[in-house]
Amino acid sequence: MIRSAAQKIWRKLYWHRYDRNVGRRIGENERLLYFGDSLGDNLLCTIVARKLVERDGGSISVLTPFPELFENLPAVLKAHSFGWGDLKSLRRLGREVIHPNYNPGTNDPDRDTAPAKHIIAEMCSSAGLTGSVALKSDISLKPDERGGGGIVDRQVIIMSSSAGARVPMRNKDWLHERYEDVVEQTRHRFNFIQIGTLLDPPIRHAQDLRGTTNLRQSAAILANSVAFVGQVGFLMHLARSVDCRSVIIYGGRERPDESGYTCNENLFSTPPCSPCWQRNHCDFNRTCLDAIRVEDVVRALDRTAARHGEPLRVDTVEI
Repeated sequence: MIRSAAQKIWRKLYWHRYDRNVGRRIGENERLLYFGDSLGDNLLCTIVARKLVERDGGSISVLTPFPELFENLPAVLKAHSFGWGDLKSLRRLGREVIHPNYNPGTNDPDRDTAPAKHIIAEMCSSAGLTGSVALKSDISLKPDERGGGGIVDRQVIIMSSSAGARVPMRNKDWLHERYEDVVEQTRHRFNFIQIGTLLDPPIRHAQDLRGTTNLRQSAAILANSVAFVGQVGFLMHLARSVDCRSVIIYGGRERPDESGYTCNENLFSTPPCSPCWQRNHCDFNRTCLDAIRVEDVVRALDRTAARHGEPLRVDTVEI
């Protein structure tokens, strides 16, 4: 009993000091925005930050595991490198933290909630925002950063899986051999570069930069590319933020109007089970993804490349 009481006292003192140190790092007058540890959703938080500042003026600070995403953004005062434990400390200290969300969860841990509107609109709405929202995230590259992203002529960026994501989803993953067939059939017209993580299987005949580029370098490479070819996820949103057109293999897990952009070539199939918003389990052998053929992606890539250099349409939605 004595030891147990001593441990309780020690834990209480520990967390008191921890909370105090967290409070010292964050100015009392800073408005705080936090999403979580999802890379793509942190990028989308740049839109929420922009809208909050448009409405209220001033600036906002972001609590994020990825502060490099928020560098040089006019709306962001500071990007504090934070985690979930730090967020709880701030709440114990009585600090208000805006925590946008678009997936309230279901009783099925393998199924996300289908959004009523685009996920960006849902995030803004959950943060108390209203009005018109431009569906384009922000990343501010310096000229020297952007200039370093051109590696080869007519470069096309490609990814092969969601294996390196915080929450891998097999229901987003197209067949790896079909990615390789796309490269094989078009590599006389384009120079393919693969970025992503080392957990992604390598794609034959693509220059392999998996695991070698940081977030801002990846953005610069996309900014200098003819197109991005891949699936729904962080790189799709990052490509849109730097005005790189994309060919996105949706399959049928979710619809392009729920998470994508009309300026892209969105390859979506509609079996009766779609959109299911399931992550990994599928009772139908992923027929929605199987329906997307190599020739569909090749034709979409050629259409996308033909529009390279044209301004991209910015979608808007009303909250």
